[in-house]
Amino acid sequence: IEVFHSLHCLNMIRKEIYRDYYADLISMRPFWKIHIEHCLEALRQNIMCTSDLTPLGLEWVNGIMPVFEQPHTCRDFERLRAWAGK
Repeated sequence: IEVFHSLHCLNMIRKEIYRDYYADLISMRPFWKIHIEHCLEALRQNIMCTSDLTPLGLEWVNGIMPVFEQPHTCRDFERLRAWAGK
């Protein structure tokens, strides 16, 4: 299921950002860069494919600022995870 691949990729990028903490990954360095590039491309495609159409509001706070706290209608992730585990 693609959502699990996307979460995996997000975790790989997180580990790259905090690579000093994940020093054990240095041994995977040649593969790691290719993996991160793959993950960035996979996430880009996923974002473009799913295209969240929730309006992004604006408010004035010393200039125009986006309001990211818009309500979303989400899928029940725990239910999806339980279904995938069957």
